[in-house]
Amino acid sequence: MSRIRKTLAKLASPNPLSFYLLFLMLGILSLFYYFGELVDFAGWESLRWEFFYSVHDVHRLLFLIPIIYAAYVFGIKATIIIAIISLIIFLPRALFVSTYPDALARMLIFILISGAIGYLIAILCRGRQGTRP
Repeated sequence: MSRIRKTLAKLASPNPLSFYLLFLMLGILSLFYYFGELVDFAGWESLRWEFFYSVHDVHRLLFLIPIIYAAYVFGIKATIIIAIISLIIFLPRALFVSTYPDALARMLIFILISGAIGYLIAILCRGRQGTRP
């Protein structure tokens, strides 16, 4: 049990492992976000599930995980950086792929709200540590 606690404590502090975990999460979520397009590109007809071809609001919601993790572990600057990286990941789909109305507006609203959530979490975590943001 103490080994699990040590690992969790290590993941909750800013170190190279946390940094790599954050970008691993972004990479996996990016593949998931564009999985429908990857299936079409590769021609894998058996993997054409309707879930990957609908509005990507649920897919975008999963990007809250790395944004909140960055806020908890690394603070405000990392939260803003991860939110901007998420914006860059979302832009091609919103501009060139999506056939649904207001794809760009939905994406921007999500980025603003998730960035605000991450910012507030970073402030709360800093306040708990007794330092000012």
